[in-house]
Amino acid sequence: MQNQIRFSKTLLSHFATAVILLGFSIGSAQNLITRDHCPNRDNDAALGELRNQGNIGWCYANVAADLLTFRYKKELKGEKASAGYVAITFNEYTKFKANEDAGLVSPAVFFSQHHGICPQSFQERALENSPFPEIRDQINALVELKTEYNKIRKQNGNVKDLEILKKYRSSGSYLNQISDEELTSILNRSTVRSFPRKLTDRLCQNYKVKVKPDLRIRFQLGFIEGWKNFLPNLFNKIKIEKPSLIGQADLVQEINDEITNYNITGVSYRTRIFYSPGSEAFEKSGIHASSIVGQRWNERRQRCEFKLRNSWGRTCAPYTNPLLTQDTGQCDPVTGYIYVPESLLREGISDIAYFRRAKQK
Repeated sequence: MQNQIRFSKTLLSHFATAVILLGFSIGSAQNLITRDHCPNRDNDAALGELRNQGNIGWCYANVAADLLTFRYKKELKGEKASAGYVAITFNEYTKFKANEDAGLVSPAVFFSQHHGICPQSFQERALENSPFPEIRDQINALVELKTEYNKIRKQNGNVKDLEILKKYRSSGSYLNQISDEELTSILNRSTVRSFPRKLTDRLCQNYKVKVKPDLRIRFQLGFIEGWKNFLPNLFNKIKIEKPSLIGQADLVQEINDEITNYNITGVSYRTRIFYSPGSEAFEKSGIHASSIVGQRWNERRQRCEFKLRNSWGRTCAPYTNPLLTQDTGQCDPVTGYIYVPESLLREGISDIAYFRRAKQK
């Protein structure tokens, strides 16, 4: 545990001294991106089909997993990074609950690089054979397993007596690959928060891909996403350089530059851009994160549009904004990708994150 704390402070020191951009909603008179600066790009080949975060709010982890998959595609050899493993690792280091919904893209990327990348295929197989096929239910069950074990341990009980473990043992769960003795050892070395990650480490050890940490990630922090209250807890006494102030148009321009340079970016924004103005969904919209993986010039509408990779699966049903519907050709019902007009993205954007990379000729 002491090593983990030491690493956290060291890593966050790197994180804090990186280039930080602070963006919020301010007026901007900058022009929209022109045709000459919007070459068609499609940079999603390594990412596979759209992810589906299901019944848990891990949009940030899906974006972090996309960034890791893209950055380490050679090391992963066609595999995708597991978003679930990204999330439980983030929650452990930030002292969140193991099944916490909310999170932040950039630190999640840093923590995952340290522990290695567990493939998404492992996560899918583990859920498929588990008595808890939904990821939220799986994490909740592991939290329950550790919580109940703590109770019987005080009474000199045995892990075999746990009803939750009996459910696992009577299924084809990956957990059955380890004995009760080894499981007890992991439980004894874990807290309720760290148990899901430590157990997954053991089960994924033959599949995990170790990578050399790349601290060249560029990120932008926005008050909208909750950083103002979160930063003091995350960084503790670490001093952070005063960030630069940039506007929403500048963030979109930075995305345009990276996509043009054959990169992908993570982006945080208000989900109201998806919904019909004035609707209940529009009024109740919140902050969400997705990946931007391409762009195109729409000749008919004379605008640059970004290819947004959401984590809601292959569907166009949620997008009721007339600017994004299937009928207008903005959403592909087969893949679930949507093309968001540059001006619309500007209305809701708050954060971006990406790995720096050399320009390609």
